Amino acid sequence: MTIDAADLDAIVRLLGAQMARAEVSLFTGAEFSYGATDVDGNAVPQVDDLRREIWELLWPDEPFDDASTLQDTYAAGLEEARNRLARHLQRRLRIDPDSLLDAHATWLSMPWRRAYTVNIDDLETAAARRFTLPRRVRAHSALTGGLPGTTESELLVVHLNGTLDDVPDVTFTDPQYGHRLGRSNPLYEQLTAELLSYPVVFIGTTLREPLFWQYLTLRDDRGPRGVREMRPASYLVSPTLPPDRRRLLSTYNIRWVPLTAAEFADTVLQRISESAETGLKLLRATASETGGPLRLTTVGELAALPGPAVSDYLMGAQPQWGDIRAGRAAQRAFEARIPLELTEGTILVTGTAGAGTSTTLMRSALALVGQDRDVRWIDADQEVDARELGRWLRAHDHDVVVAIDDADTLGRGVTDVVADARASLGRVLLVLGMRAVAVDRALRGWEPDGRTQVEIDVPLLHDDDIVLLLDVLEAHNKLGVLGPLTQDERIERVRQECGRELLVAMYEATTGDRFELKIAEEFGQLEAEQRLIYAIVAIATDLRTHLLRDEILMASGDLSNTSLYALDRLAARRLLVEARGRYTLRHRRIAELVVARLRNSAEMLAPYRGLLRAVATRYHSRGTRSREMRLFTALLSHTRVGHTFAVEDARSLYQDLEPACADDYHFWLQRGSFEVQFGSLSLARMSLAQAKMGDGARDHRVHTEWAYYLLKSAWKNPTATDAPDRVAEGKQILADYIQGYGDRDPYPWHVYGSQLLGWIRVASLSDDERARELRAVIEVVKEGNTRHPSYADLRTLLRDLKHDLLMLSVPPERRVPR
Repeated sequence: MTIDAADLDAIVRLLGAQMARAEVSLFTGAEFSYGATDVDGNAVPQVDDLRREIWELLWPDEPFDDASTLQDTYAAGLEEARNRLARHLQRRLRIDPDSLLDAHATWLSMPWRRAYTVNIDDLETAAARRFTLPRRVRAHSALTGGLPGTTESELLVVHLNGTLDDVPDVTFTDPQYGHRLGRSNPLYEQLTAELLSYPVVFIGTTLREPLFWQYLTLRDDRGPRGVREMRPASYLVSPTLPPDRRRLLSTYNIRWVPLTAAEFADTVLQRISESAETGLKLLRATASETGGPLRLTTVGELAALPGPAVSDYLMGAQPQWGDIRAGRAAQRAFEARIPLELTEGTILVTGTAGAGTSTTLMRSALALVGQDRDVRWIDADQEVDARELGRWLRAHDHDVVVAIDDADTLGRGVTDVVADARASLGRVLLVLGMRAVAVDRALRGWEPDGRTQVEIDVPLLHDDDIVLLLDVLEAHNKLGVLGPLTQDERIERVRQECGRELLVAMYEATTGDRFELKIAEEFGQLEAEQRLIYAIVAIATDLRTHLLRDEILMASGDLSNTSLYALDRLAARRLLVEARGRYTLRHRRIAELVVARLRNSAEMLAPYRGLLRAVATRYHSRGTRSREMRLFTALLSHTRVGHTFAVEDARSLYQDLEPACADDYHFWLQRGSFEVQFGSLSLARMSLAQAKMGDGARDHRVHTEWAYYLLKSAWKNPTATDAPDRVAEGKQILADYIQGYGDRDPYPWHVYGSQLLGWIRVASLSDDERARELRAVIEVVKEGNTRHPSYADLRTLLRDLKHDLLMLSVPPERRVPR
């Protein structure tokens, strides 16, 4: 069968648009390797070829049985000649790079989101050695666990049945398939989520793999009446396909394209090369290098990317670059004080939630671009490590501006970044955006001098700002309920009723609804599927990151068209914002309100659990600044979990994650820390002992928490015979850490002081002994307070310690207990 020219043109148009957005995945089967040879020059075997080769290798004296299957032949070979079988596969499936066709290079040069293969051979890595591909190629075996971390600058190829390194324990036999069918497979779940969320091009397979079908059937349920088909069209490229197979696949919105891999490369992929280059540029513009040299995207590149077709900025949404360029964000009077003429130093732009800090930072960055300066941008959820950024600044040999939104997400390293900027080879200007409450915590020793260290507070709206805001609303037909009013009445309405916070003013002025009440009402009126998805995205947005479509579906626990439809409806109603495939709530302040409403309620458990599980499948092997790792770490935090859930619910969260995280000492550290602070000390001991094994033995946080456990267990049971020994051991651990790292972290100082205070209060000591111990602890905590003056808990602890010491001078009958 040949393909009609009109049908081919339609595929070119649709696939070209999808490639330009870099939203297509690739799935390859055995025929994708057609034309390649092994290192001995023999054609790479197809299924029937491999079956005959194994038979003749292992049972040369027996006639070949045409009724045999590869699964049975391979299973028997494993039992009888495991090593010989392994050597044969290693030789026959290792690709000679010089044998690859130009079509292979074309296929692997497309801006695929991700590639999956049921093949064992190493074609993609051989291609990377032969051709200059636009992205690094990284092979990953599905037999080794969850989705590994990559960046947009890499093409990840997931081998669902294993790689050459797994031979002979690859998935070929019926028992192996049965074993994998009987347990959850996170990478097949990921593939299913991608099939639901994005188009897929299948090549070299007719999709008869049993594991694939186990998960593909999750696409079967279109949903209840009224739920339209949301699954994107995918393509199966194969020269032949039986009619019944075509009809079956069409029910999953998979369309047959009657071409070979080489023909498809020539007639489709070559024709969409410009779209492919657009997709690659998009990937490069949003890439965050975690394993290679740091690349900071220029503001010019970001501002040139296509934005949403409709902007809700004037309705209270987070600003996009297009909002600044189009003048939807009114320039406020205070911005004239921002010294954009500086060529080096640090400008800190700070304000309260919803005050417009991000808008001011983005407009300042664009203004600096207008001065023909090299301006780079770092978002809150960009994968940038503070130390790596510091090295980049120190090595920079020309003038540059680096603008960092929500700069406190860099952690305490932002202080070092400021110092590294001063030590750079060229002139560096940092423009930092940060909430006011985070400044003292993130920027140690920050002292504006008005010259090279300038702090700009984003104020509440002045009357002049209100006039400018009203002018912009009118120019963009967004006056809403203010429309019938006079200008003076509009100003008074914003001033008196809407408040002077930019976000709230824009929302309430245009809708006439009270901001917080409307947010609560919006959430409460959502249907069950939409509430779950909205809550999942709210949790991520509150943690200052985005989610991809497949991540949302995996977190919802419903890999079906129903969830996809619910997600689409939320985006269509603009309750969620989608930009380049990334979903957030329309403003972080809204996310904070939703999360605050859910906290300590039964409704929080399902979205939080789902999001944790989804991220746990893909955070492994990521850099510490990767989006997945930061999100997973934040969700796993014992402090956040303990303050959000009841003890038993929190334990169930950790228990659910154990299969995926059993080898991760950080998981055990957080689980043990939760029990130390909120739960059972006996359970804490078991988890922390697990954390101390392997890599955890080298992490000071594990030993700090172990010291916390020792001290707390001692004062909780002061009559235990080993209580004094536990106190001595805990004190020594903390003292050693404070001596080596005390300048970096206030936490061990607080553990030292608070837990020894607990011990001193209950230990069998005379008043003189108690006073002596208190004075010694006070001196230590004083030193910690001096080194970390912005850490309020140390100041409070110091007052408590001094109070206890003072009370020792009061007769026992007159002492006031704390």
